[in-house]
Amino acid sequence: NRPLSTDGFALNPSLALYLPLWKKDGATISSDDAYGSTCSVTGALWTPQGRKFDGVDDVISIGTRISTLAPPLPITLIVWINKQSGGGDGGGSNGGIISLNRSATLAGPFMNFGTKSGSTYPINLTYGDNAGGYRAKATTAQVVTDGYTYHLAGVIRGATDMSIYVNGDEVGGSYSGTGGALAWNGGVGNIGRTPTPDFYFKGTIGEARVYLQNFTPQDIKRDYLVTKWRYQ
Repeated sequence: NRPLSTDGFALNPSLALYLPLWKKDGATISSDDAYGSTCSVTGALWTPQGRKFDGVDDVISIGTRISTLAPPLPITLIVWINKQSGGGDGGGSNGGIISLNRSATLAGPFMNFGTKSGSTYPINLTYGDNAGGYRAKATTAQVVTDGYTYHLAGVIRGATDMSIYVNGDEVGGSYSGTGGALAWNGGVGNIGRTPTPDFYFKGTIGEARVYLQNFTPQDIKRDYLVTKWRYQ
């Protein structure tokens, strides 16, 4: 059953990106938010569940609107994914999910997988300082398993103030990095690839959203409950 309509996403004034990939076919697509960002698709075949990424070179460019805006923290990232074995470093580890500023100097926030163990992965939530430094939080547990569908959310409020959620529930983690404050340099944002180096996602991404606000645990739980009907 559909508990609530998802149409209200576009009405949230903090929504910087809404890409419902399950309804976006074609090589050029537009985001369903107030900005209407033009996004270009390389590979990433359309399916009714979302875009299917091959883990080799498939990627969606979301342009530079967010990185040019250079918003301050807090920032919330939300995606629905189904991870398949492979991609990343070739063995599945480190594959990118969403990044907001592609840069060799590490800029902007991003979310990716950590080191694979068997068929499971931890989640990393990171921001870069545009000088090669970073601040990150990684889940302590392996929280994603190949072949299963997940609602993932990351909230970045500060260097040691981040939250990672899996299917609406917060999961514990540890911090790393010695970088400075969040910084941007106007680089392109990507769905399905890390900002540097090129580690790609293999599997299906149903939707991606970016909010320029702090989502509370209650906000994340509601988001999961509102959207899970599509992926069950």
